[in-house]
Amino acid sequence: MNKNISFKYFTGLNEVATLIRKKVFIDEQCYIVDIDDEDKTATHFIEYYKNTPVGTCRIIKKDNNSIKIGRFAILEEYRNKNLGKELLDEVEKYAKENNYKKIYLDAQFDKRGFYFKSGYKVLSDKLFLDENYPHIHLYKDLWINRYRLIHNLMNQNYVSWLHQKYVRHVVI
Repeated sequence: MNKNISFKYFTGLNEVATLIRKKVFIDEQCYIVDIDDEDKTATHFIEYYKNTPVGTCRIIKKDNNSIKIGRFAILEEYRNKNLGKELLDEVEKYAKENNYKKIYLDAQFDKRGFYFKSGYKVLSDKLFLDENYPHIHLYKDLWINRYRLIHNLMNQNYVSWLHQKYVRHVVI
């Protein structure tokens, strides 16, 4: 992680997250409504770059095993600097630390590639409109990724063991 990046998260919407969301969703994308009742109980993340708030999102607990990411926003002047990826990684880290197995989100259709690069998959190929923006349902299974990580580590350890046992003793 970039040493200039830090995060804060909390329950309930605050002024900083509200300001970022207003700039992105209301001013830039012309949404009419951005704040809803779920904001009161959601966990909100704020990303800081060099102590300046640059991004936000919220997570809503769907059930004991899953969460839904929403209102994911990075200020326009800070996009294409890997800050969105850092925020998404922080949310996934939080989810894993709290033993959630799946993450869901509704991505703006033209932003889906960003999520695909982080391993999200299409849940339903039916598009829907949210404030006249086409969206698509995506998900990521965190436990499968943990299994793959453990499997890869085991394979690396096995290869390392083979190398130590057999290869390093070969004299040419």
